[in-house]
Amino acid sequence: MPLTEEEFKNLVHGVCDVEKKEGYLALCRFTAEQTARLDFDEFYCVRTRYTAGVSVELVTSAREIRFEYKRVAGTLKDSVDVFVNGKILNAFLIENLAAEGILSIALPEGEKSVVLYFPTDVELLVRNFCIDGAWRPAAPKCCKVLWIGDSITQGVGSFMGGQTFVNLVSGKLGYESLNQGIGGYVHLDCAIIPLESFRPDKIVVALGTNDFLEGLQERIDAFYRRLDEVYHGIPALVITPVWRGDDPKKAGELGIKRELIQTACRAYPNIRTVDGSELIPPISYCFWDNLHPNAWGMEHYAENLIERIKELNF
Repeated sequence: MPLTEEEFKNLVHGVCDVEKKEGYLALCRFTAEQTARLDFDEFYCVRTRYTAGVSVELVTSAREIRFEYKRVAGTLKDSVDVFVNGKILNAFLIENLAAEGILSIALPEGEKSVVLYFPTDVELLVRNFCIDGAWRPAAPKCCKVLWIGDSITQGVGSFMGGQTFVNLVSGKLGYESLNQGIGGYVHLDCAIIPLESFRPDKIVVALGTNDFLEGLQERIDAFYRRLDEVYHGIPALVITPVWRGDDPKKAGELGIKRELIQTACRAYPNIRTVDGSELIPPISYCFWDNLHPNAWGMEHYAENLIERIKELNF
């Protein structure tokens, strides 16, 4: 018997809502209002529906999990990742899956902790989620963290849902995270609104690499002013842009952007900043395309960010 919708919702993490769509369930990390506020840019709107940071987490003695899925949009490079007791068991490549079908996941014997990471750069709908043995939801997380960022926060470049820096940090620190990273995103204040179903204890922002310099200080000021209005006093950590080597002109602008962001953040006592240039080595081996960190680069990002979080007692 498939789980009821309510039972399934109790296992899903990284969403602010679960909605019905085309006879399936859509795992939503943005509210309908947030998506509507970004309807001036279809590139953004499509990516608000991708399942970056979304996971199903449970403890079970089952030998199989299976569900029907439908891929609506996104890249074929991504994967659905399965972790058992903290170690990867399998990665189902999207390019090897039909656009619509059934995903069957074989599990080892005995009771174990299972985390199923959905793709970072794909909209994947699900239905008829089945577990062929006893199960219970994973233990509650320590705190809720809202992540706001661009494609790097979304996880583009890792091509593995379980290998994004957000998921790596969240897993190691026990965060209940909502990943609101969007490919190509810049400092826009229009989508910062109260989230009824996800009131964060902490906020992490990582923006800037996509912004144009013209008028940037005004946009940055407006962004953090709005963030303070909606989430006044909530501890926030702002990560300035990481290294990029794809475009000499844009790479040369990063120092200016970092300084503008740090200047704006000094006005808010609850905000601390981290120099993104110190989180990933400035070498091509750590990047998919000299812009987006690959799986190895994501590990560097996560490990160094965890160190900064501990140093700052964030």
